[in-house]
Amino acid sequence: MHHTQPMPYGMYFVDKSYIDELRKHESKIMGSDVTNLYCGPVLRAHGEWAFYAPVLSMPDYVNGELFLSKDMAVSGFVYVCKMIPCCTKVLTACTENTPESEFCLKSENRELIEWMAKTAYDECSGEQEEE
Repeated sequence: MHHTQPMPYGMYFVDKSYIDELRKHESKIMGSDVTNLYCGPVLRAHGEWAFYAPVLSMPDYVNGELFLSKDMAVSGFVYVCKMIPCCTKVLTACTENTPESEFCLKSENRELIEWMAKTAYDECSGEQEEE
């Protein structure tokens, strides 16, 4: 098995062709034309694979508040229910300091994002087992 150093939690750009390929097999994945900015890993699985959550622009009304929106996004812009598995070769670190990165990297926000990701993953895993 090919072992790599796990990526630290942070903000990453995911290769657009990788996102487009995943989307061919799973329609709930956000297209690379919507975003290729992801935070994570929000959940680790299967050795070098980890899950990353897509991040859109932070809405003005958020003001750093934590909540879960109707479409299951943390504070309306971190979509843990649309996370994707990634390995290091499809990730490029985002070093820009933005409101989105400031929000996602704050420790208490990270804890909620990771908890929501695990909850979403467990729920999806349970649905697949029932089929």
